[in-house]
Amino acid sequence: MNTSYVEQINQEIEQMPPEYLPALFTIIHSFRASICLNTAEDSFKQGFTDFLALSESFCCSVSRLKLVAEDLAFALVCKQAKEENEFISNEEAHAFIQNLKQ
Repeated sequence: MNTSYVEQINQEIEQMPPEYLPALFTIIHSFRASICLNTAEDSFKQGFTDFLALSESFCCSVSRLKLVAEDLAFALVCKQAKEENEFISNEEAHAFIQNLKQ
């Protein structure tokens, strides 16, 4: 680092009222963290965390999709029975759908 910049920064810090030093530290730390590259370990951890969040979201979407598909199948079974003038109970319709899933 250029010594003149270090000296200038130190002069600015020395002129700063002490009660503002914690805020200045936070600003400097945040600035450094935002411009520095993460280590490979930190990048891997962040990527893995993002992957877990995405996979959890995907699993929830798949679960919801399965429920919608079952509801649709149930409605179609009931509609087919009605069109054929047959009575089918909810239990029979669910059992029919379960057999289709196997």
